[in-house]
Amino acid sequence: MYLVYKQFEVYFDTQTGSLSVLYSPQDEGNSFPFLKATVTLCNPDGTPLPWKNLPESKVEKKHDVATSRTRFILEDASPKCKLITLEFALENHTLHLLCKGESLFSITGHFLTKTPSDDLLSVHDGVEAPHLRASSGPMVSVGDNALFDRQRDFLLKFNCSGSEAFSYDWKEKCYAFTWESKANTSLEISLEATEAYCRNRFNFSYRGIRRRPGFETPSVGWMTWYAVKFDASEAVVLENATRFKELFGDYLDARPVLWVDWEWCHNNLKGTGEPGSDILHPRKSVYPNGLKYVSDKLKKMGFLPALWVGPTTDCQINSFMKAHPDWLLCQDRRWCGQYWFDWSNPEVVKTVIPRMFKQYLAWGYEALKWDAIPMTLWIMAENREKRIHPDISPMQIFRDIAKLARQTIGEDVYMMSCCGVNENDITWSEDSFDGARIGSDIFTWEEFLKDGIARILHFFPLHNTAYYIDADNLVLRKDYSTVAQARTRVSIYGLAGIPITLGDAIKELDEPRVDMLRRIMPVIDVRPGDLNGTTLLDNQTPWSKTALDIQSGNRENKSLYRPIQVIRLNIARSFGQWTVAGLSNLTDKPRSYTLHLQDELDLPSGEYAVYDYWNKRFLGVFKEKLKLSIKPFDTAVLRITPVENKLPTLLSISRHISQGGYELDEFKVTATTVSGLCRVVPGDTCDLTLLLPEGKAISSCNVPFTQNGRIAILHLLSKSIRTKKWQCKLS
Repeated sequence: MYLVYKQFEVYFDTQTGSLSVLYSPQDEGNSFPFLKATVTLCNPDGTPLPWKNLPESKVEKKHDVATSRTRFILEDASPKCKLITLEFALENHTLHLLCKGESLFSITGHFLTKTPSDDLLSVHDGVEAPHLRASSGPMVSVGDNALFDRQRDFLLKFNCSGSEAFSYDWKEKCYAFTWESKANTSLEISLEATEAYCRNRFNFSYRGIRRRPGFETPSVGWMTWYAVKFDASEAVVLENATRFKELFGDYLDARPVLWVDWEWCHNNLKGTGEPGSDILHPRKSVYPNGLKYVSDKLKKMGFLPALWVGPTTDCQINSFMKAHPDWLLCQDRRWCGQYWFDWSNPEVVKTVIPRMFKQYLAWGYEALKWDAIPMTLWIMAENREKRIHPDISPMQIFRDIAKLARQTIGEDVYMMSCCGVNENDITWSEDSFDGARIGSDIFTWEEFLKDGIARILHFFPLHNTAYYIDADNLVLRKDYSTVAQARTRVSIYGLAGIPITLGDAIKELDEPRVDMLRRIMPVIDVRPGDLNGTTLLDNQTPWSKTALDIQSGNRENKSLYRPIQVIRLNIARSFGQWTVAGLSNLTDKPRSYTLHLQDELDLPSGEYAVYDYWNKRFLGVFKEKLKLSIKPFDTAVLRITPVENKLPTLLSISRHISQGGYELDEFKVTATTVSGLCRVVPGDTCDLTLLLPEGKAISSCNVPFTQNGRIAILHLLSKSIRTKKWQCKLS
């Protein structure tokens, strides 16, 4: 049987029960299979009912205005003469399958895609949840009801009226499912396909995540502005690069990114600049040898050099404006400059953009942060009648110059849009960018709530699907964060898997802050676990009160925010899966919180061992919930691991906040042995904590260990190599 309707094609073999569903995206010429399965029939007592026992089906086809239906009526050849019906109905976006009759129905198969399996994400699509749901690896949560293809921006949502099992098949490298009817009931399945899901929801030109060299995962590095502001200089950059490398270099696999920020051509916030300095000429007073000298030095030190650029405005009348006075749209002093080009003039675009961006590359910079985007849009709008082409919208103007910039620098250079006010400027040209700054400067705790956490929650559906969201620098120094507040900032960035750019002079970081930063380096591959996004606002806050109050960021309005923010990071690897949950107390008072494992974390029923990462303590084994006390402004990070009877349980690994998601390459466990391969930092002891079965003890181990009751801690230490094999025998 073959049935086709718009994008759907269905093949069903009534001799074997095999089922294939194909889909043809509107902008692609060829269809691709997204489902292959087998429909199995059983008698009510559970005995198989082979398809060969059924005669050729009676087929009834019906086409109405909005659907195409095909119904197969199958009659059992046995004396009891069972009647079985399978009805396929195709609509614009949905395939329905209704199985009914005197049979138990089971449909087992795999979801497929032409896109690499790593780009197909198991997600929950539906009601907005207050928690941030994230995943690393193909873990399936209870309640997941869709697969998202982040390259195609394609969502496949499925629904089953009976019982269902949904998982990842590591052998076949694709998602597997089983849908079954319950006794004496029919089985209804729906498959709903949505193209351009994020494109339409956020109203922007979606383009799937691109892996630029050095940015295969979100970057780790240091930036001048937040750390030293206008005291930045050639000497300061190289001094902090040296200190960064000493403290953090061994904790990274890729080159750290060193961002030379906007002070290279600005010396104040008044937009007046320094004589002799403009968007093509760095300040000689602080960069006497030029910016290429700095990038060359950074490369020799093992850094990826990155540069702030603001090509749409200038503090001084530059060479372009002197040669072409008509290219100047207006003089309007803002923090980023005072002289603005008329970007509706095609001569300006085709001359200025290539010249500037070629210069940035000639200086040796491999990543660019493009700032003052909202300001440029505002200036283009406010001076509409002055423009040579007032009929072109400011948004289209910026899209055109962003596309030309991308063409100029090529596909290997990472480019991030900066200074995001709202979705308008953050998303509008993101098909030309690889990352997006999603908020304003973050120094104070209030700024961290308003422009950090709240922005992460809102934009997280786009993180590592369309591009990397960047919630600004991590500022941890004592001027802005207590140790508890620093730990919360670090935990949220680490669990969300967003770029980590240090915003403190390295000498300002004490040992506790240095150590906690090491625990989130490098950034692991984290993607959204749902596509809804959420808000930080407390559900009890009247919406009429929040709109202006939240933007004001006043201290007295902190109560508008949710007191406890939960991040649930699901981690799946070929050797196991677990959940790392972060519970952040955003208030200045101690808080008690009851964490519900099924209702809040979407975990299946079972027993779970819970380990407190920052406090290095085993909390116990729980089935449904546990109660925590969290200090003011602090965050509890918990590894929550399924417990298998009579087998050792890996509770935690100290090297990384993912507790195995980054550092564990192999893990094997039996009733009598535990072994694995772990990434370590030479000279830094990595503790691996195990929960042993009742009555078991380590009888031998190839690494030092301590044991106290059922808790055993292996101490992995290497002097030079970066991986450590270990093996324990139990008795």
